[in-house]
Amino acid sequence: MTDHGPSADGNVEAGRVSVAGGCGIPFGHQILLTDQGRPYIDCEFCAPKLVGSHYGWASSPAAVPLTPDEHAERDLAERDGVAMQRIVLKSVTDSLVGQATAQKSLVGQIKSLSAADRAELLAVLQGDADAKADAKPAAHATSRKS
Repeated sequence: MTDHGPSADGNVEAGRVSVAGGCGIPFGHQILLTDQGRPYIDCEFCAPKLVGSHYGWASSPAAVPLTPDEHAERDLAERDGVAMQRIVLKSVTDSLVGQATAQKSLVGQIKSLSAADRAELLAVLQGDADAKADAKPAAHATSRKS
């Protein structure tokens, strides 16, 4: 079993560790280093006790508790991330609001219509469109006298 723990001083020589209630080796276990430089001990009796009851030791590198400076670094990164999200959301919101207000209002659109188009729109709004449509074919019809 590999038991990872933090290196206090970064030395290549990790030292020794004694585990209370472990296998009973008088001077403790030699702390070995993995290829990645992570410390571990190789004892099937002491390793589970070391992982279960000693702060700073865990069964995987990800489970080793963070140091105070690592906590501070993580908190700073989280605050920076939240700030960047707010900046992006504000930018997107401002862009969408700008696009929405740049479009002409309804009154502006009506004012930009030609006189004929405004008259036609007025007729439609007043409900005269059907009467106007019915009147057009009658005006163009010719009568034949037989």
